[in-house]
Amino acid sequence: MDPLSITLAVVTFATALKDIIELSQKIEQSFSKVSSTLLVTLDELAKHLNDAGITKHGGRPETGG
Repeated sequence: MDPLSITLAVVTFATALKDIIELSQKIEQSFSKVSSTLLVTLDELAKHLNDAGITKHGGRPETGG
């Protein structure tokens, strides 16, 4: 192989590697955002259920009587 072909191959490989790293970072950030949003949503749901008086055993607490 001549030096130009080797240089072009190395540059192409480095560019592809850089693109793969950037893509993996964006995917990780995306999953992080989804995870964070899900935790906030679950926390809000738990607060609403608690405010409604629904217990973790599947119903409203008995009022007695």
